[in-house]
Amino acid sequence: MMPRYRHPPRKTAVPAAAPQTASPEAASDPILISDLCSEYGVTARALRFYEENGLLRPRRKGNIRLYSQRDRDKVRLILLLRSAGFGVNDIVAHIAEGPGRDDPVRIALGPAQIKAKLDENRALLQTTEEAVTLLETWLSAVERGEPIP
Repeated sequence: MMPRYRHPPRKTAVPAAAPQTASPEAASDPILISDLCSEYGVTARALRFYEENGLLRPRRKGNIRLYSQRDRDKVRLILLLRSAGFGVNDIVAHIAEGPGRDDPVRIALGPAQIKAKLDENRALLQTTEEAVTLLETWLSAVERGEPIP
């Protein structure tokens, strides 16, 4: 069994839609890893990590990775799932691809999986809110010159 690895939560917003390109032809042109990093605000290491886990399969020209529009779509979905709290192993299991190159890449989650992740995120939110309240109480005490309760 492969150990689970969880990246820290993303600090940048995930694009709601695929970025617009100058022309439909440009969208289908392969792009370099540096361009994909700039487009989505991710590191090259993150993209290579996703490739190592079978999420991306860029074409290669020597040592150069060339990412297709399909790869770009997958990166967008990966980032959406990461922002929702899914780990890489979960993402591998929940990205669905059709057999053809032109089939869309999509997230394949059932209601039970979505509800479980929603409950997990709500619990995390509650814990975070409690921590914020505690820290605010401590800060207020320290600013008044009192010991932390």
